[in-house]
Amino acid sequence: MTAWRRGVAPMALAMTFLAAASGTLAGCHEARSVSPDRISAVSINGHTWKVELALTAEQQYRGLSGRHSLAPDAGMLFVFPEPIVADFCMRDCHIPLDVAFIDGASRVVRTCTMQVEGDRVGRIAYSSGKPVKYVLETAAGSLGQAGVKPGDVVMLLTEAPEKRRP
Repeated sequence: MTAWRRGVAPMALAMTFLAAASGTLAGCHEARSVSPDRISAVSINGHTWKVELALTAEQQYRGLSGRHSLAPDAGMLFVFPEPIVADFCMRDCHIPLDVAFIDGASRVVRTCTMQVEGDRVGRIAYSSGKPVKYVLETAAGSLGQAGVKPGDVVMLLTEAPEKRRP
């Protein structure tokens, strides 16, 4: 899956990110700030996904393109230097994906499931509709299983919590 940016040139986005890299991110319920490059997990409604980060324009363009599988508790988090209206597509994507668009206040503003396109060209755009700071991509069905919906609070974590053993 890949990101399109409405009204933001990729080079300008990369330069803006470099300038903003010294800033910090914080989820609504976090006690401390989290640097964008240190986020390793996202938690919503008590469900946690270990995430790869898409911080640069190149990483965001590539996204999860070319993948043939994605674990149910894995995903990719796109981090934008400033809130933007984000449009995503399924260019060269071989697996269906869920996407959660997340605003600067760390709240889900929209979710959708993106289906694989037969020609894998990425003709269909999935839009946040509102400015977002983050976009979480997961395996299709995992957001629904976690009950994720607009308004839910998102926590950005520096490490995934250990699963308890029975």
